[in-house]
Amino acid sequence: MKRVIDFSVLFLITYLSYTVFDVFTFYFFHSEWLREPAILMSFSILVAVSCYKMVDHYIFILFKRFFFHHSEQNLFTLTKLARDLTGVLDLHELAELVVNTFGDLVKLKTASFMIFNQQENVYEVVAAYGIQPAEYEKIKFAVDRPAIDTLRNYAKPLVRDQVNQSFPWKAANQIMTDFEILEASCIIPIIHEDLLLGSLNLGQRYAAKAFRDVDIRFFHDFAKEIAPIVHNAILVEDLRKNNEELAQVQSDLIQSTRLTAIEQLATGLAHEIHNPLTIISGKAQVLLLKKDKKGYDQQVEDVLKTIVKQTKRAADITRKLLMFSQGKGSIREKINFETMVNDTVALVSYQAALDDIRIVKQIDHHLPEYYGNPAAFREIFLNLFLNAVQAVEKSGAIQISVRYKSIDRLLEIRVSDTGIGIPQEDVNQLFNPFFTTRKEGVGLGLFVTQQIVHRYNGSIRVESNSGEGTTVVVQLPIDEGREQKNRQNQETDPKLESLETREPH
Repeated sequence: MKRVIDFSVLFLITYLSYTVFDVFTFYFFHSEWLREPAILMSFSILVAVSCYKMVDHYIFILFKRFFFHHSEQNLFTLTKLARDLTGVLDLHELAELVVNTFGDLVKLKTASFMIFNQQENVYEVVAAYGIQPAEYEKIKFAVDRPAIDTLRNYAKPLVRDQVNQSFPWKAANQIMTDFEILEASCIIPIIHEDLLLGSLNLGQRYAAKAFRDVDIRFFHDFAKEIAPIVHNAILVEDLRKNNEELAQVQSDLIQSTRLTAIEQLATGLAHEIHNPLTIISGKAQVLLLKKDKKGYDQQVEDVLKTIVKQTKRAADITRKLLMFSQGKGSIREKINFETMVNDTVALVSYQAALDDIRIVKQIDHHLPEYYGNPAAFREIFLNLFLNAVQAVEKSGAIQISVRYKSIDRLLEIRVSDTGIGIPQEDVNQLFNPFFTTRKEGVGLGLFVTQQIVHRYNGSIRVESNSGEGTTVVVQLPIDEGREQKNRQNQETDPKLESLETREPH
């Protein structure tokens, strides 16, 4: 369009010059030879050549001011952004600023920022515009991916509409697949010192206009300008991750040392206390059974019942301590979660019925095989169920679910209740030994449960707020459970089940 206007203006100037020269020579010089067509044509061409640069310059200014004013503003904004990013060292913040600015200014449907993850050896999308996090977080490209290889080798932007003309059909199809995954129409490489750090992936415009060559050149210049900034941000991110890993290793080492000491102490105390408790409880129950023959008064009978009750409580503590100190060498069997849940629910169902508590079970019938210590898993379920019943108190519901998350390869156990909930300040302390929110509680249930779960490389968390009920989530990696099948089996500590005391009615 600009060329058409250029030639139109030059034609008018040439025509006017021709006319003026013809009239001027006729009236002032009265010379016929000056009016010869060849002379007039030569003069017109000389005027056109002389005026071309000036006409082209002013028409360019006209176009720039009236037709490309918006694009010029966009380029200025992006140039300013590149300068402002110098002080940004947070990689995710930098990526978000870039994609959101491009999306808003250039009116894009989508835009994404892909960065090399050195730990996983893949290129992954860390920020996106117009794409949901659940979608773009799954996008990971191997280092030998066709689009990545092309960006690394050619160090130039890839334009979707030009791929078929620039590459053989097989390579073009592979690259086009990458374009579709990224929802991009243009991929701009971010290269620093011959290292491909990542790419800026720009989708289609809402106006359905293709990117001009000048736009792509500017986007490429922008990527070159921010490449050192991105490199610095990646170094800071790697340093942060390394510091977190180091801190976690130090914390795990300290925790492991503490737990080893606690296990040794717990084992010694449990064994030393367990035998006297068995004797005391047994003697008290024998005396109660003979109460009619001895003719005890009510006070003596109450004392004996108290002895039995408190020895049972103390025995429960020693049982938990022994369970906590039991190592990884314990017996491993295939766990039938449906049977285990049903059996454990049966133990608490009487109390739940008295308190008008409804128990709802949701267990997948096709769970994968999982191997572990049945006694340990019974302890997990019993602790979680008892906590739920005690939290509800009166008239409520408890929901128990066991399901397999195939994508994450995790076995997930959830126990939710409609109780009074737990204050947020107490949630973080629930797994500390001897911490309890109940007057008669011991504070070992969740602590022991956590240690058992960690032995299977699992995780446990509590989700609760005051007045909103509580949910305990246990996640166990299924591969870890299968590996237990091949580990050496050892007999469980016989003292775990040796104290079977019942409070007399």
